[in-house]
Amino acid sequence: MIFGLLFGSTIVSSVSATLISSQIRAGERAQRTHNLEVYLKQNRVGTMLSYQVRKVATAGMRRPDVLLEKDVEAVNFLPNSMKEELRYAVFQANLQKHKFFTAVAAIDSVSARVLCCDSLNYHLMQ
Repeated sequence: MIFGLLFGSTIVSSVSATLISSQIRAGERAQRTHNLEVYLKQNRVGTMLSYQVRKVATAGMRRPDVLLEKDVEAVNFLPNSMKEELRYAVFQANLQKHKFFTAVAAIDSVSARVLCCDSLNYHLMQ
């Protein structure tokens, strides 16, 4: 019986947190849209350009936010070797689009991974 009450209250809490989160995001999206409208009107942007800007901005706001490594605190608890493996797995698809990285990976996959990780470490330290 206690387990049922605990389980039920956990589900209710989870659902209400999800609803509140979605309401907050909707409010933020509405505020961004309003700010864009005000900006376009204040600067007397033409009708066609205003329409295009609103359309593109609205489409961008509908896309889910992409989490970056720095947003995921749990990654900091991984050993460096595992972090490097994770980074290579995350960026491997993008790296394969570049001829240089494709050539390096064809010659030596370990060197490609090291190059990727060193480049990312350098970039993240900036």
